Amino acid sequence: MEPISQLLDSYFNLRRAVLRSLDYEHLSKSEFSQLTGLEGNAKYRRQTNPALWKPVEIYQLAIGLGLRDTTSNQLPKLAQLIDHLSVQEKKAVYKAGSLTAEKLMVRDQNWTTWLPGELEKLQVWCFKASIDYKG
Repeated sequence: MEPISQLLDSYFNLRRAVLRSLDYEHLSKSEFSQLTGLEGNAKYRRQTNPALWKPVEIYQLAIGLGLRDTTSNQLPKLAQLIDHLSVQEKKAVYKAGSLTAEKLMVRDQNWTTWLPGELEKLQVWCFKASIDYKG
C-alpha cells in the first residue's frame, strides 16, 4: 500500500506546485492554449475549480513551466500497483476510488484517463488506511 500512497503524494505535490506556479506566471490565453491544448476559457474554469485539472494537463503545464523532472510522472504505474494488491485490498481500493476492474484495465492501458476525482478519493483512502494501520 505504501508505494501507492507515495505515488499519489508525489502527484499531488507536483499538482500543487504547478497550480501555485500558474498563479505566478500570469500566462496569456494564447500561451496557456499552447501549453495545454485547451482554450483560454478553460484556464479560468480550472482556476476557479482546481478539481477540473486532469492529470495529463498538470503534466503538460509542469513541462511548460519547467517544473517536471524525470521522476515526477509515475502515474502510469498506478494501475499496475493496484492490480498487484491482494484481492481484499483491491476490493477496498475499487470501492474507495469508485473503480471497477474494467476501469482499472483502461487506466492501465492509457494513464491519461485517470479522473481527478478518482485520484483524490484514492489519496484520502490511503491516508485513512495508514492511520488505521498505525493504530
